[in-house]
Amino acid sequence: MKCNKCGKENPIGQKFCGECGNKLESSSTQSNISNTVNQSPSSSTSNQSTGEFTQHDLAEYTTRDGHLKIPEFDKFGNPYVKIAKNAFWNCHEITRVSIPGSITTIGEHAFGGCINLQAITFEKGVITIEPYAFSGCTGLSSITLPDSTSFIGEYAFWNCKDLEKIHIPQSVTYIDDHAFESCINLNIDHLPEGITYIGKQAFRNVGLTSIYIPDSVTTIGQGAFLGCKTLQRISLPFVGETKDGNENNYFGHIFDSDSIHQGFTRQYREEHGYSFTNKKLSVQIRGGTIIADKAFWKCSNLDVTLPDSIIRIGNAAFANHAENHLSVGIPYNNSIKYIDYNAFYDGGVGAVINLSNIEIIGQAAFRKAYLETVFIGQDLVSIGESAFAECKDLKKIVYSGTMEQWQSIRFGAHWREGVPTSMKVVCSDGTIKYSKDGQIKEKKKIWKFI
Repeated sequence: MKCNKCGKENPIGQKFCGECGNKLESSSTQSNISNTVNQSPSSSTSNQSTGEFTQHDLAEYTTRDGHLKIPEFDKFGNPYVKIAKNAFWNCHEITRVSIPGSITTIGEHAFGGCINLQAITFEKGVITIEPYAFSGCTGLSSITLPDSTSFIGEYAFWNCKDLEKIHIPQSVTYIDDHAFESCINLNIDHLPEGITYIGKQAFRNVGLTSIYIPDSVTTIGQGAFLGCKTLQRISLPFVGETKDGNENNYFGHIFDSDSIHQGFTRQYREEHGYSFTNKKLSVQIRGGTIIADKAFWKCSNLDVTLPDSIIRIGNAAFANHAENHLSVGIPYNNSIKYIDYNAFYDGGVGAVINLSNIEIIGQAAFRKAYLETVFIGQDLVSIGESAFAECKDLKKIVYSGTMEQWQSIRFGAHWREGVPTSMKVVCSDGTIKYSKDGQIKEKKKIWKFI
């Protein structure tokens, strides 16, 4: 299927281009593709011209112990290139399948419901695994996909309950909706670089404990990890559906929290049976430049590490997280320039935070937050109203500019209300202290002698 934006050829059935992410026009001509498998025994005439391997050939190519060995060529010398729709649907006689390199497509429902199928051997050749191709193959425990595979269709391995291991090669670019749903014993610790699309509920109810999503991924569908109740660690290239996207840009999106206002709350997790309700889920964010408004609002029991690429932290992005036991790790060397309204309200970002590139600190940005020392660069333009109010542990702000430069910053009302009067601002040429009413009560200049 050719992308009308970048011209890349994509596997049939794929919804988005693996190169540019553009939505592909659906094909209505899959049934007319040459050299495909047809399930009907009466279609043997068409098989001669299409190279289809069908259930009609099952007895001839299956051993007594149920090993189906699909030949590379038919009786007329034509290569088999596809196992067609429903070819061996609910065929309980099959215990093993050997697929030759000539096969490029495993058709829809081709081996669906083969409950006694225990092993599949691929030669390099298969590109597309169509929807439901191996769904309900409850006897499978391990699969190694060939390095030629690029597309895994929706529900392709749905409900393969005994599947514990699967090798997904770097050639795979697209994992469609529900592809591995209900593979309850499958534990993949990382997905390979090269994947660009992870569909909706692709790993729903999968037995993951740790998962790494590569930087090549551009889209993560809603609820991709819904019901992964044993998950302990997740490493993501961005927050939400797409990098720095304008929609679905909140953390709960990947767990099917369908509203930014619902959040990934303790109540939500208890209702859905997540085991990390009472212990922290480690979340590593590796990319992006923006943490969107309310991205982690109402999230609970998370230990979040941010990348050094973040420039803006949005309104209420981590608000109220002290009560919800959400901790945020910000790299000492970071790129943060803008911290918006209520961003870290009532939470902790660590005893020490470095904001050497900060330009604007919004209203109530750190109100009630646990802070002891804040390093601020001289690019700072304004500190919003109540920005550091009620930061009862704040001991000092270390400012890289002079006292004169500090006093030229725009300060909102009550910016340090409720902060201990012992808190001091250490500038490059002296120290400033404030009285309880917020007025400067003391300035000590550092004299430098040459």
